[in-house]
Amino acid sequence: MAEVIALFTDTPCTFAFKIEGFEISTDVSVNSLGNLLNAVYNNGGCLVLISLEPKSFNNDLMVVESCLPEILAHLLIIFCNNTVTEFNMLVAWLEDQNPLKFNQSLGHKFYEYKIINFLVTLYEEAGIALKLDYKNIPNIY
Repeated sequence: MAEVIALFTDTPCTFAFKIEGFEISTDVSVNSLGNLLNAVYNNGGCLVLISLEPKSFNNDLMVVESCLPEILAHLLIIFCNNTVTEFNMLVAWLEDQNPLKFNQSLGHKFYEYKIINFLVTLYEEAGIALKLDYKNIPNIY
C-alpha cells in the first residue's frame, strides 16, 4: 500500500502525494520533510500528486494551464528538498528533468513558458483586483 503525505496542511491549500516505489519503515530516520524526500528519491521512489485541495484552487490552476497543478507540485518537491531554491534554477531544473515528459526535441521551453504565463496571469488578476495599472509587466524571470 502506498503511503500518502500531505504538504502545507496548515495553509489555504494542501498538496497530497502518493509515495511510489518506497515504503516508509522504522529503519528510515525521517525527522524532516527534506529527509523524507531524500529517503524516497535515493531509494528509487517518487512522489505522485494525487490531489490539490481545495478543489476550486486546483480548477483555477487548470483554467490557466491544464498541467499547472503537476508543475507546481514538482516545483514544491524540489524546493522542499532544498536542492534548488532560486526561481530561475527551479525552472531550469524542470526543463532539464522534464517530469511531465514534454517533447523537447525542438528546444521549446515548455516549463518556462507555462510558469511565466501563470505568473503573468497572477499579476494581471492582482492588478485588476487592486485596480493597478499592469500594462508594463516587469521582468519576472
